[in-house]
Amino acid sequence: MKAHAGIPARLGAQSLLGRVLCHDVREAGKLVFRKGDVLDADGARRLAAVAHDEVHLIEPEAGDLHEDAAGQRLAQAAATAALGMSRQSRPTWSTKRCV
Repeated sequence: MKAHAGIPARLGAQSLLGRVLCHDVREAGKLVFRKGDVLDADGARRLAAVAHDEVHLIEPEAGDLHEDAAGQRLAQAAATAALGMSRQSRPTWSTKRCV
């Protein structure tokens, strides 16, 4: 994966497509994007319109796995008949005792 930083309006919506936000983005105190959001065309346009400060993004490469999917895989690998898993909140997975 490649790390990028910049002001979205200067980067342009097209260059933001498919990138993953490394932090929350707020406008007037209101949460508009969450850390881990993957930018589609609409999200890239909205980010370019609302984010006036520098944002940090990850550009996934072939074979990279999003943190939500990675967390789920790790929880599933750790789960057994006596130890289950549950999703607490994005991107957190936790284990729970089943016996």
